[in-house]
Amino acid sequence: MSKNNIRSFRYSDEVAKILESFNGNSLNEKFENLVLYCFKVLPDCEKRKKKLDEEISERLGKISDMDRYCRDIETMIRDLEKLKDEIGNLSKAPAFIMERLGKKK
Repeated sequence: MSKNNIRSFRYSDEVAKILESFNGNSLNEKFENLVLYCFKVLPDCEKRKKKLDEEISERLGKISDMDRYCRDIETMIRDLEKLKDEIGNLSKAPAFIMERLGKKK
């Protein structure tokens, strides 16, 4: 591959560490390999990120639905407990009425 582009640039110590750790025999080769690797891999990473974001959004929707269902069930349980108490009170009514009727005689 022809290398006609000659450039000089400055970079931070952090970039130097990354560049030095990349595969290649020379700094130029390491730089080229890093740029090509990122260029080839980035689109796949972006696609994967998009899929994961969609999956997260879908799961958050399901969690929201489940939360709503749980709140509905909790409301029903409270209503049923109130109904149970009211039925319990109603079951005492005949005895109360009979007692009242007995006192009137």
